[in-house]
Amino acid sequence: ISGNALPPEAVELIITGLKNHTVLEKLNIGGSQFSLQNCISLASLTQPPRHLRLQYCRIDDEGAIQVAKLLNQNTITSLLLEGNPLIDSGASSFARKLSHNTSVVKLGLNCESIGLEGTQKLIDSLAYNKTLRTLQLPGKYESSVRTS
Repeated sequence: ISGNALPPEAVELIITGLKNHTVLEKLNIGGSQFSLQNCISLASLTQPPRHLRLQYCRIDDEGAIQVAKLLNQNTITSLLLEGNPLIDSGASSFARKLSHNTSVVKLGLNCESIGLEGTQKLIDSLAYNKTLRTLQLPGKYESSVRTS
């Protein structure tokens, strides 16, 4: 479904369909237009797909706070959100959830609007997370973040 620029109404139909479908492993709806309600609905799934690709979906910080709740369930293994307009508060939401998550192995947050503070919080969360293998961060801070 990726790249089809689905409107929020179509995204909501897909998420609603997932509420009764518990075996879907991968969902790629990158490039779709997510609303805050879409993010809330996605976060409410009791059995989300293990691999979610949500790149360039216009998910802002309010939406990111909702999407980050998916990490509470410890079922998602890959969550990719590159190209969304997230800033430090959205990145911080993922950092808090990542500290307690035991399932995610890949988290893509290469969002150019995430600042140094949000990037550092994500790096700091790695001290508590033992399962993450790939964390994609904004490239502009590669040499500025410190690891503990």
